[in-house]
Amino acid sequence: MANEVSLIDCIEQETGKQIVMRGDIYVYFDTKKDVEAEIIEKAIILKGEKDLKNAKDERNNEIKKSFAEEEKQNILIDGVDYQGGYDSAIKLDSAKRLSESAGLETVTFYDAKNIGHDLSLVDANNIMLQVAGKYQNDFKKLQSLKVLVDSAKTIKEVELIVW
Repeated sequence: MANEVSLIDCIEQETGKQIVMRGDIYVYFDTKKDVEAEIIEKAIILKGEKDLKNAKDERNNEIKKSFAEEEKQNILIDGVDYQGGYDSAIKLDSAKRLSESAGLETVTFYDAKNIGHDLSLVDANNIMLQVAGKYQNDFKKLQSLKVLVDSAKTIKEVELIVW
């Protein structure tokens, strides 16, 4: 992983003392004694926890990026590509509601190529629901993957979680 935590950093954090190498052994800088096995074991555990947290953070960022790309993908409905995503669903719903409020029987929705399509309110509602439904499915997947990442116990488990 990109943000590797060194074992020495963990030992120093755990003990509050600087560690230096003297020959083939590590010693406390101020005591010149070998680092005790218990401290090394704690430091190894701490390093593992930090490495796992870094792996989880990286995976969550990758998942969020994938979600941002996926939710904006166009949606083919009745042979027409409409822009996907939360903002698109809100705008389509707003246009439909404004037409309803004005007493109109149709509304114009614009596709991904900015071509207008005059639709009945029923057809417009169907399109809006499909765009909103795709967004909800993408969001559900994002949330589910984040839960899996957070519950992973090992870096290997984290690495297996992909969009």
